[in-house]
Amino acid sequence: LKAGMIFGEWGLIYKKERACCAVAKEKVHLFIVDKNCFKRFYLKSFTKAEMDRKNFINNSFTYFNTIGKDDFDSIYKRMVAMHV
Repeated sequence: LKAGMIFGEWGLIYKKERACCAVAKEKVHLFIVDKNCFKRFYLKSFTKAEMDRKNFINNSFTYFNTIGKDDFDSIYKRMVAMHV
């Protein structure tokens, strides 16, 4: 891992025991995050990323400026579903 990277997040997301361990080769500073703190951070960053993606799509295609918000949201949900 490099500076600023995390591990063990899948255990928090999927409520599973951790599937990895890490051994430091040099002095490190660790920041331990409990499940509730991680969920707040994860949901906040996911929500921001989602809004950034929606704004990018909305601003990239002039067609979306001509339809209402409900229609855009419906189309956006279908676009996301196609890529999951």
